[in-house]
Amino acid sequence: MRARNQHLKRLLSLLLTVAMVLTMIPAAFAADTTTSSGFVIGPYLLAPKTTSMVAVWETSGSEPTTIRFGTDADTLGEAVTVERDPEAPDYGGAQTNIFRYKFSDLTPGTRYYYEVALADGEVSRGTFRTLEENPTEIRYISITDTHKFDTKSTFDAAVAAYDPAFIIHGGDMVEGTGTQKEQYAFWFNSGEFIHNYPVVYACGNHDFSDYFDMYVIDTQTEEYGSVVEGNISFDYGDVHFDLMDSNPWALFQMNAETSGGQMDAATAQKIEQSVQWLKDDLAQNQDKEFRILVMHHPISDPYTKMHIASVAEKGHVDMMLAGHTHSYARAVSDDPTVGAGTIYLTHQDSRAVSAKGSYMTHTIKDGVLTTQNMAEGQVVGTTVTAVDKQQLAYSNISIQSGPVLCNSEIEISATITNTGKGLAAAVIPVDDNGTMKYIYGDLESESGLATSGEPVRVESNGVKTLDPGESIELSGTVTLSEIGKHTVKVADVSKDIDVTFRPATFSYTNVRTKLGNGEISDINSDLLNIKADVTNIGNENGTATATLYIDDQAIESKQYTLEAGEVKTCEFTYQFEQAGEFTVRIGDSEPETIYIEGSIQGMPMVVDQSGMGNNGYLHGEPTIGTDDNGNGTIILDGDKDYVEIPDNQNFVIDDGITGMVWAKLPVSEGTGIDTLTPTGRDHNPLMTKGVSIGWGTNYLYRMAVRATGKVTVGIGFDNDNGEFFWNDDDADPNAGIKKGEWVQYVGGFDRTTGGDSYQNKYHSGHIDAPAFDSEIKNWPGASTYIGFSYTGALLTNRGRGVDRTMLAGEISQARMYQSKLTEAEVAAVADDPKAAGPKSEDLVLWLDFDPENIVQTGTHTTEWVAVASAPESLAYQADIPGESAIQATIEFSKDGKTVSGSKTYELANGEGTIDLTGAGEGSYVRIVTKFTSDLGTEQTDIPVLHTYTLKAGETTAAWNTYADWMKGTFADGAGHQSSDAYRALSEDFDDYTGEVDEGTPVETTEQTETASETAAETTETTETTPETTEQPKTPGWDVDDIHWAAETIRDLLAAGVLEGDADGRVRPDDKITREEMIWVMNTMLGIEPVADAKLDQNDRSSDWAAGALAAAKNAGILQGDEFGHLCGSDYATRAEIITMIARACAVSSDDLSVLDQFTDAADIPDWALEALAGMASQGSLSGYTDGTLQPNDPITRAEAFTLMYETITKNEQGQAVMPDLVFVSPAFFTAAAR
Repeated sequence: MRARNQHLKRLLSLLLTVAMVLTMIPAAFAADTTTSSGFVIGPYLLAPKTTSMVAVWETSGSEPTTIRFGTDADTLGEAVTVERDPEAPDYGGAQTNIFRYKFSDLTPGTRYYYEVALADGEVSRGTFRTLEENPTEIRYISITDTHKFDTKSTFDAAVAAYDPAFIIHGGDMVEGTGTQKEQYAFWFNSGEFIHNYPVVYACGNHDFSDYFDMYVIDTQTEEYGSVVEGNISFDYGDVHFDLMDSNPWALFQMNAETSGGQMDAATAQKIEQSVQWLKDDLAQNQDKEFRILVMHHPISDPYTKMHIASVAEKGHVDMMLAGHTHSYARAVSDDPTVGAGTIYLTHQDSRAVSAKGSYMTHTIKDGVLTTQNMAEGQVVGTTVTAVDKQQLAYSNISIQSGPVLCNSEIEISATITNTGKGLAAAVIPVDDNGTMKYIYGDLESESGLATSGEPVRVESNGVKTLDPGESIELSGTVTLSEIGKHTVKVADVSKDIDVTFRPATFSYTNVRTKLGNGEISDINSDLLNIKADVTNIGNENGTATATLYIDDQAIESKQYTLEAGEVKTCEFTYQFEQAGEFTVRIGDSEPETIYIEGSIQGMPMVVDQSGMGNNGYLHGEPTIGTDDNGNGTIILDGDKDYVEIPDNQNFVIDDGITGMVWAKLPVSEGTGIDTLTPTGRDHNPLMTKGVSIGWGTNYLYRMAVRATGKVTVGIGFDNDNGEFFWNDDDADPNAGIKKGEWVQYVGGFDRTTGGDSYQNKYHSGHIDAPAFDSEIKNWPGASTYIGFSYTGALLTNRGRGVDRTMLAGEISQARMYQSKLTEAEVAAVADDPKAAGPKSEDLVLWLDFDPENIVQTGTHTTEWVAVASAPESLAYQADIPGESAIQATIEFSKDGKTVSGSKTYELANGEGTIDLTGAGEGSYVRIVTKFTSDLGTEQTDIPVLHTYTLKAGETTAAWNTYADWMKGTFADGAGHQSSDAYRALSEDFDDYTGEVDEGTPVETTEQTETASETAAETTETTETTPETTEQPKTPGWDVDDIHWAAETIRDLLAAGVLEGDADGRVRPDDKITREEMIWVMNTMLGIEPVADAKLDQNDRSSDWAAGALAAAKNAGILQGDEFGHLCGSDYATRAEIITMIARACAVSSDDLSVLDQFTDAADIPDWALEALAGMASQGSLSGYTDGTLQPNDPITRAEAFTLMYETITKNEQGQAVMPDLVFVSPAFFTAAAR
């Protein structure tokens, strides 16, 4: 109630402020809310200056209009006739009626009133204030991604209350594309502010079109000048503003390159000209107090970062404002010499209400720029920047003492205090014998360009920042790489460090992997190729023994002789004999994860009724049902279920296309259905063909449901712009999805009439034909999908987007035509969906999900295997649930071509061995496996076959990986479910190009990993030769004595709780997984693993941890996700670890108010609230010095080990001291420790 009253008070205060501002404007000049429909848009204001302003409006008629204005609301000047722009573009077959008037020779800093009148006497009124010549305070508002602008009423009131000199719009004012002219009304007719406050604009990726030029760019170009179209600059007082069109790089170049092509010459030239313009413009304005840069695409966009970041920072841009991602972010420079000298702010979208913000206010006064991120009229974040940057003071400076070996890292720490007036980035400049090096958050640099490390909290690019007056402790390392005395200096503290001779010592970095022998990796191969760079970081020549490790088991070793400082590339090849998830590394390199595909299964086939043979295959375990007319349907769960239609390349879309899906979408909260899918992504696909949707033009066709509840349809063209799409009419309440109802969703396009959408024959959306002429990109080889698509940025070599987006719902039928159906033809198909209907000759896909059209059986036939004697046995591993079945038919042949005999066996669920004695004889044997799936209304059962092992005398043949199965053939309802389809990825395949150095193979033992790393543990100079025999390494050898957790780790090693990996490494600063944490926790608490524990095949956990995870689940320490999966291989977060501890101690509380002490309590996951509240209520949980808890951050192995050690074994010592670690009191482990 108190919070509600406070909200009401704030709302009342805001309304009173608005009322006060409006009282300064005579009632006659508040915008006329009864304006006739003759005004289509506006009037609105552009190009604010000290002595001029431009008003623009659009009418439904072409008759001349008039305008009057003056400084006295009651006494306006003479009416001036304004004719429409004769060069305005056409819309709907007629020229647009756009009018512009420039108010000239105005007085700076003065309020004016104006009135626009139509020929029939209808009027619209407004007011504005010219810019001041020498303002002592500058106020402006920025906003982006308004789209359908659900926050417009709040924004309208906020503008009046704040009373800015102008507004900056950072792009995307339409919901669909800029060619959908009617959607500009979302912004231009959104409230009083549009008549009374001028706006300057940057172009978004949704905006660009002739209409955007007509509404905005033409006027801005005329008033401000534009060396490069779309880019403008202007001054207000001592502040310089640059607004840029970022589409050339972040849209056109991105579209071209991520779809495997190259941008055209015109785009390349536009980018070059834009970048040069920015360089020149900034160079000419270095005398300004502040420089503000605005563009649509933010610094997190890789193309913006590539082209703009260095230019902006060298040009001393103080702040860059952007949008596009619909997610608030703040970042500073990656360059430690710049720090917060350039601040990058990305707006939350204002399309919908969000607690993360919707617009920003900016106030400049006395050399300080204060930016407030606003949500629903409330401040949700503040960023302050000042003219004087990076004002830092250092205290409590600590520099590690020597001597150290050459190329060693030394640790440096300091307390950093921001003594300035604006935001500062935390950085420690280190002078090493006159060479500047930097410790920058968790980023370390010697060149001024930061290299990536583990992400640091606070800023989106991983740099820790300080508000004015704030202090933090920062530590990091720098490398000393020359023998001799080093004078290392931080601020006024210096230390002399002797750097001594290092024997030949080797490091392994830059691991690259590739599956298969092709130019790029093949996810279906079981052949691993792996490379790494081996570097001699010692001061003498030596021989490295590089060892390949699979799951920490030494596989193969090679020796390489390297001179001091030399780098060579080693390579290994490994043939996997089993499917699964594996970690691979060379030497002490960071491990990489490799996935080897395996099983085959039943995959019901939907027969294509078009006659084209484009059959569909059911993935996942969809159930079946019936629609309102008794027709058969499939029901997709929005997670694993979808239909794939492989591309037989038997049709080409050139001029037109129509997609058609009959669907019943589930009733759910919100406007869309994105909340029903695990990924939470919208663009939920009804039908797609291509490799990714939702980002660029990586598809031929898409028809998908947006989070707004509207359907979007798109066509991909083979050019830089490429994407041509339209949405349902947002202004039409009858357009959009109908939850809980059967709807025929249709999207059709051709080059003549453009695009049209229909829902149960209702015309829900339209877009005119594109102005450009380009080939439609057919994406040969890419499947068509119902209910599934990859989404996000395209990983070009992988041929997919970074993640997946799914559709939850029921489907009865899907069609695709290679022409556009007219409205009447769409209606004819809707009226008789069981008939082929009009333009049936253009049908290339017609899936009817009635059971009679679904083949639930299918076969896989292996290759012929030559055998010297009759087969003896067939071992197998299979999952055969419910009424599904698998049959194995052993076929015999004398010549490997003609079957001479066979015998059939039924497989049982689980592991088994079939006795083949007397089954038959022949020189060749193969296995035909018949899968029978069982589609049901309540449950669908899909049989899965993992492995076969055939024994015939001295011959053993095995089928364990998908590469093995691919040697055979599939028929009808059988296939392979790729695990890759469900996996979210962040990177494309490794670049595997480059030369490899020849190594000398040597015998591999557990001790032969690195030929002379042991030498790094001594400062004595020794002779090393290729024949030097290595000694086994002591567990924990990689934990330096100076490491803050060294003592704890040594105790755990001595107690046998930790053993280290196969190389004896503990890896204290690596992140820890859930299963690793549980293993240590169970060991310390004496919890024995569950014998013969089994994991679900979809559980992201390692086989070795199955028993420990099961034991922890039985003890109530783990619960698993919504599917019961324990996700052991996922990295553990702080919230997860504290929850594990709380559960082990049976501590919880439903009084969540105790968590209010943490400023980020809202980030605590729901499932962890009571556990963390219990710990906090007992005084056993404290946060960081900045008041945060950071519950979702990962935790390192050293932190986890120390936390467990301190809480379980040191019950009498009180709280342990450990940097940046949430602490749980040991008293609560008394019972558990017993």
